[in-house]
Amino acid sequence: MALQELASPENLWTLHQLANAHLIRFHLSGAIEDLQESISLLRKLYKNQPNQVSCLCAALLVEPTNRYMLEIPGLIQMALDSDSKGMELAQTGTNLAEAFQRSRDDLDIDLAVSALTRASNQISWGHSERAAVIGNLANTLGRKFAKQGREQDLNIAIELHREALDLQPITHPDRGLGLNNLGGALYERFKTSGEWADLNSSIRLHREALDLQQAPHPARQISLHLLGRVLVERFQIKGESTDLDSAIRFYQEALDLQAAPHPNRGSSLTNLAIALHQRFQAQGDPADLNLAIVLHREALELQPASPDRASHLNNLGAALNEKYKSRGMEVDLDSALKLHREALGLRPAAHPDRGSSLNNVANVLHEQFSLRGDSEDLDEAVVLLREALSLQPPPHRERSMSLNNLANVLL
Repeated sequence: MALQELASPENLWTLHQLANAHLIRFHLSGAIEDLQESISLLRKLYKNQPNQVSCLCAALLVEPTNRYMLEIPGLIQMALDSDSKGMELAQTGTNLAEAFQRSRDDLDIDLAVSALTRASNQISWGHSERAAVIGNLANTLGRKFAKQGREQDLNIAIELHREALDLQPITHPDRGLGLNNLGGALYERFKTSGEWADLNSSIRLHREALDLQQAPHPARQISLHLLGRVLVERFQIKGESTDLDSAIRFYQEALDLQAAPHPNRGSSLTNLAIALHQRFQAQGDPADLNLAIVLHREALELQPASPDRASHLNNLGAALNEKYKSRGMEVDLDSALKLHREALGLRPAAHPDRGSSLNNVANVLHEQFSLRGDSEDLDEAVVLLREALSLQPPPHRERSMSLNNLANVLL
């Protein structure tokens, strides 16, 4: 199509549809040629219709090499200042939120919130996509809260989730998702404020979502995990065994729905194993601890090169150390120390969880000193705990744990 022919509305509409088709095919196939063609067509469209800048932004944001990152902020600001349509701004905001997941750049999340806020202001209450747009805005504000810690963002997210849920009656196909979104946001606020009503409401909402997602609903496993998580939280506070028993039942069902090679099987193995370990600590049934160890081993073997390998190593090490303390088999203590040392090796000085791993190794060394009386174990434990304290200045949440552990070693 010659450039001089582009000015007619019919040709511009065709150009827009062709660009969208290439972009959709890129999302389906991953063919970079389709993305490049879509961007080329959208640049032509933008030259003739500047208010289509948000469409160009949406395509540039998904380019995997980030080659357009210097160009994007200015274009996005233009989109926010233009008369772009609500759904186009919503797509730009969604893509910005996805870009933030990769970059962790505050600018990306701030622009995403701005674009989605503008979009939500343009989309009326009766619009079929309003629930989805304000739900995306609420989720994006939740991510912003997690990164920046402003409680106001979380409170606004909760109110938006409530509004989205009001637009999703019981027959709406996305009501379960809306219930889980609101339940998850209330759980996050509970962790910050300790407001008991938020945790109880979160449990109620996740239960309702699960009831709507009977097997074989594809999202059932997500609801099982979310409900199990909040029930474990309430057990840790109130100590009601029924909460933990229910969480274990839900985690087991989620695991049964995620046979290998399901990508989430590793996390389900870990969730169930940790809950079983907690029940062993509360009730003392060796079968729970033995099964937890089996599950932790499978999680570790399933993801040998996972970025979570250090966590898997520590989980298995903690369970084996627990078994040693209950049964006194030295092989379990030796294995626990080996696992915790490997985890520590995966967490160099700049790693945010190095202090936790230093404590894990030190605690097992202290156990080993009590068993064998080798002063080198005690000396190494002191060195490790002093390093942990140097990494945990006040008001670090784990500093008190390191201080207590060092005091126990020095006694």
